[in-house]
Amino acid sequence: MRWSGLRYGTQLAYTILSGGLTYTDPIGHYGISLWAKNITGKVHLLSAVPSTNDFTQLYFADLRTFGINLNVKFDAPAE
Repeated sequence: MRWSGLRYGTQLAYTILSGGLTYTDPIGHYGISLWAKNITGKVHLLSAVPSTNDFTQLYFADLRTFGINLNVKFDAPAE
């Protein structure tokens, strides 16, 4: 990624692709979610903190992140 020619803490426009799928059982007691963030692995600036002496700390977002969530609902209505 090129940072030369850009002011400290600025970046060009970008697109991030994220998504997820969720299944919940018909009664509503259990669920599972599969998710992914920044699927394409785009390197992008999350934040910039200017400091003294023309120094700026650059913080970058995570690259690809995947996960699974398992859910249990204890107060679901009984049928």
